[in-house]
Amino acid sequence: MKRLFSIIMVGAVLALGACSKEETSSNGGGTGGGNNGGGNNGGGDPQPSTTYFFHGEINGTYTLLEDTKEGYTIGNGSQDQGNVKRLFSTLAKSDDKNSLEITMIEDLGKSNPSINEVYGMFSQGNKDFSDGDNNGIVVNWKDETGKTWTSNTKFGTSNSSQLNITHVGSFIGNTKTFKVEGTINCRVYDLIGDYKTIENGKFSVYFDATK
Repeated sequence: MKRLFSIIMVGAVLALGACSKEETSSNGGGTGGGNNGGGNNGGGDPQPSTTYFFHGEINGTYTLLEDTKEGYTIGNGSQDQGNVKRLFSTLAKSDDKNSLEITMIEDLGKSNPSINEVYGMFSQGNKDFSDGDNNGIVVNWKDETGKTWTSNTKFGTSNSSQLNITHVGSFIGNTKTFKVEGTINCRVYDLIGDYKTIENGKFSVYFDATK
């Protein structure tokens, strides 16, 4: 899986841009369920029916991204700079439009941390938003035009923004990947300080501690 935004890294080259609308429903408003009990919620917005997803309101428009549906694929990776580990997870299409990336950033005090030290970057609770260098979370959204918007605090304040991790899973099978679930309510900014909102967002993604 290719890296969603090759910009959250070294030196804040984050040419990140905008939160807008994604497609309404990969379920088409059906009654499916899947492992998440998804499908249509009583005639309202369609709900996730796959293991890995994001759904919520992006600038007031309900948005649903689901792994394996509508061309979406879950992916993960990392970019390191000295002792700083940046571990990311993406829900993206091949054209990188209408795509989400969540990156956890932490200075682990060494350039070659152990798998357990990388896994230890994740815990339940509210997370600080990062400027791409300091410990915390960065949320990136690439809209339908290809413009990117970011929660990176170099471009705007994290006031009124919150990301809460509600679940950190164990390693899956014989891998060192693990599921992370949470909620997002945040502003994401472009390079000139305009912003859009992600509200009532819920996500289920996975990270790889070996990256």
